[in-house]
Amino acid sequence: AQKRTGELSIAEQRRSTAEELQKKIDKINEEEEKYQQREKLEKMLAQLETSQKAIAEEESQHLVSTKEALDHKKQTTENTIIVTRTTLKTLSNLSFSTWKEAGEARLEATETVANILNTIKKAENNKKKADSEVTSLQSASKTLVEALANQEKDEKSLRTVLDETLRKQRFESVEEMLPLVVGEVRLREKETP
Repeated sequence: AQKRTGELSIAEQRRSTAEELQKKIDKINEEEEKYQQREKLEKMLAQLETSQKAIAEEESQHLVSTKEALDHKKQTTENTIIVTRTTLKTLSNLSFSTWKEAGEARLEATETVANILNTIKKAENNKKKADSEVTSLQSASKTLVEALANQEKDEKSLRTVLDETLRKQRFESVEEMLPLVVGEVRLREKETP
């Protein structure tokens, strides 16, 4: 009985040891599972961190380009505001208090321009006529100058002939010869019936 009690106690010890070993194995298995889960989670974390960095970089680039676009739009809007304010200030200094007055003034100015253009057209026509008359007078003047030059040339030739005739006839001057020439002309008139 003691042997049996001893065997029971050994068997219980072994069972207790086996149970403890099983508990340890179960604990090791749990630890291994946890370790594998931890490795999976670390890989997932690394992937998520990489994705997060990529997304953050993409969002940062998007934010930079959006900021640049908004800055450009803001500058354009500010420029438009400046131009609009300047235009409004200019418009506040208008010469006319109503559109009707401005329209009447524009109509008046248009009529004045038309009158000025008509006057210019008349002046151009008068200038054309004057130019035509100047051309005509220049042509007539040229003809007269040519005729005068021809007369002077003829006079010079005739003067030479006269001087030669005076010398041949032995007259000292034209005045000395004139009474005789007049007499000869009268004689011819008397001879011709």
